Parts: sequence; C-alpha cells; structure tokens
Amino acid sequence: MKAEPLSFEQPVCLVGGGALNREMLEHALQHAQGIVAADGAADRLADMGLMPDAIIGLSLIHISEP
Repeated sequence: MKAEPLSFEQPVCLVGGGALNREMLEHALQHAQGIVAADGAADRLADMGLMPDAIIGLSLIHISEP
C-alpha cells in the first residue's frame, strides 16, 4: 500500500519515543498547528486525551487497538 504524502501549511509537533509530559507538549504546540505521532507515540498522546493528525512509522503494530 502506498500512502499519500503528508502536507501541512504550518509547523507540526512530531512526537516519538523520547521523554514527554503535558507541559512539554503544550509548549511545543504553541509553535505548531498539528501533531504527528511516530509509531507507539500515538498511544502516549491518547493517554493525554489527544488525537494526532497523522501517525507515521514502518509498522503500526505498536499502536494499541481501541
């Protein structure tokens, strides 16, 4: 399957496997209009009550099912 390229008009916040807390994320989002999660970071965002605009990665096996 070939995915469509992502295109954003404004900067986005890319969330990956590094350290992250609500304060850090809120600071980053002051400079970004959207959130892109890499692999399992989508679960970390969901735990904070947030939905990424896109999820990228080689495999989505790290994403929990609803």
